[in-house]
Amino acid sequence: MKKTMRRSDLLKLAVAGLRRRPSRTLMMITGILIGSACIVLMLSIGYSSNRQFAAMLESNTALTRIEVSDFGAGRSRLTDSTIAIMTALPHVEAVSPVLDVPAVMRAGAYEAAATVTAIDPAVLRLHFSAGGMFAPSASMPSLVIGEDAMKYFIDSRNPPDFADWEAYQQYTPDIDWLSSVLDLQVGYADAESEVPRSGVYRVGVAGLISADQKSESGRIYMDLESIRSILQSNRDVAAYLDIPLSSYQQAVIRVDDMDNVAGVTESIRQLGFEAFSEAEYILQMQSEQDRQQTQLFAIGLVSLCVAALGIANTMYASVLESRAEIGIMKVVGMKLQLIRQMFTMQAGIVGLMGGVLGLLVSWVVVWVINTCSGDMQLFGMELAAGTKIAVPVWAAAGAVGISVGTGVLAGLFPARKATKMSALQAMRDS
Repeated sequence: MKKTMRRSDLLKLAVAGLRRRPSRTLMMITGILIGSACIVLMLSIGYSSNRQFAAMLESNTALTRIEVSDFGAGRSRLTDSTIAIMTALPHVEAVSPVLDVPAVMRAGAYEAAATVTAIDPAVLRLHFSAGGMFAPSASMPSLVIGEDAMKYFIDSRNPPDFADWEAYQQYTPDIDWLSSVLDLQVGYADAESEVPRSGVYRVGVAGLISADQKSESGRIYMDLESIRSILQSNRDVAAYLDIPLSSYQQAVIRVDDMDNVAGVTESIRQLGFEAFSEAEYILQMQSEQDRQQTQLFAIGLVSLCVAALGIANTMYASVLESRAEIGIMKVVGMKLQLIRQMFTMQAGIVGLMGGVLGLLVSWVVVWVINTCSGDMQLFGMELAAGTKIAVPVWAAAGAVGISVGTGVLAGLFPARKATKMSALQAMRDS
């Protein structure tokens, strides 16, 4: 009775053929290992970087904000009429002039010298830890203070140790902010007697900006009209601070969507003003990271292609050296299809082992990277402190699948060569 060769027997023959030449097998596996590890690492780093970027887009309210400036010589062209023109541009939600005013503030024994930013609340997108936005029409002007800006308030009788950074970071003035009434005076602190200062104005605190909103937590905001009223009443102070009363040097524009920021920015520049948005920088950075990731992924594929050529070359040499065995297989009646499958299976095993080992190596590298602290830069891609690189399942499975496919494709030509070989000629040559 004719006995059919089982798949397990074919697998044993394939493994035995690889074990007879361990050094060559190791070289083929190493080539696949390097290529698959590169692919997994590049995909994982890119995947983690994109997740970090997506989280930043969700939390960063500055990405729909455009800062406009006109610091040229002579009178500023940023006036109420140009503000109205900007407000009428498509996709613009709100526009506000900005006045940065030095001021001295006191709350009981605490005093702070800081810059107060006067602005229309319509352009702000703040996250509050307590309270809320100031009301422009309130009877008493109010401030919005960032949690980091609270550290500006110092009790001169018991100042914090500025030399100890950790102690200063933990410093919080003992002020009941939302219930306190502060004294505000426009002008520089410790000014000489001949340097003008405004009178003292009573202001409240409407809200505290969360420290998690890093771009805003160091700021102090106040309603634009309240500051303008103070400056109008203290023209000598405005003149000394070089703050124009009929025009502006800065403005902020709030756009409805980040995708429209570039178009609005270009429109502002066409009006002759300088314009800047964080979205431009971040999108450029993301584009550069995508380009670098593509290049590194291509390097991994090139490595796999080189490994495939090595597998094809080594398997072909193996076929030539195994002519006697191939001849015997044909003489005893082994089907050509099974011979082809055996050599293809050998190449597939090499690809599988290289892919799995490459995956293990990439996991080890990822673990080492994740144990590091602080900001890091990997292959040109920026990762913030605390970011953990994750190896997605699809990347791991894809890398192993590509490795096996590369091995099988590389083994097709040697396998075909083995089936075309004459049995008698093969045994005679051996």
